[in-house]
Amino acid sequence: MQFLHNSSLLLKSFWFIAVPISLMFLIQTLAFLTGLDIMDQSENYNSILNEEDSAFHFFSLKSLIHFLFAFSWTGILLYSFIEEPLSLFALSVASGILFVFVCAYIIKKVQLSRIDSSFKIQHAINQTAEVFAAIPENKKGTGKIRIQQNGISQELEAVTEHGQIEMGTLVKVEKITAGVLVVKLIRE
Repeated sequence: MQFLHNSSLLLKSFWFIAVPISLMFLIQTLAFLTGLDIMDQSENYNSILNEEDSAFHFFSLKSLIHFLFAFSWTGILLYSFIEEPLSLFALSVASGILFVFVCAYIIKKVQLSRIDSSFKIQHAINQTAEVFAAIPENKKGTGKIRIQQNGISQELEAVTEHGQIEMGTLVKVEKITAGVLVVKLIRE
């Protein structure tokens, strides 16, 4: 790093932070993208994005790496354009903080996309549903219900062992028989 020999202390500091942090950031990013992430990203970033105990998680190793990465590279890139050291330092700090929040948002979205959102009929047992098409009495035919699971609304066939259930009525899933939900009326 011969080019730093005659540079100011501020620029040298930015470079001495940027080089090792960039390597750590690269390793951390590759580990996250390949699923080999050792630490749980979602725990760190759930708290940053307005969930419980945010002060504790804001100061995690991952967010520190993100902050220092943006802080140092902003300082290096803007050093020639901003002559006032205090302004450059303040802008670098602001950039680092913004980068932590941007990374938190992106990681949170990636974590949510990894959640299994497939509908599993066996998880419908004991769930409440709304009758979408009337259900005939005593298993004399099928009707349809609308049920929510993992944030997804599904319309499924249903029967009842009791009296007819009209559209718009709330029911509870009792069991599954031959792939069809058996429901009962919820009495209020």
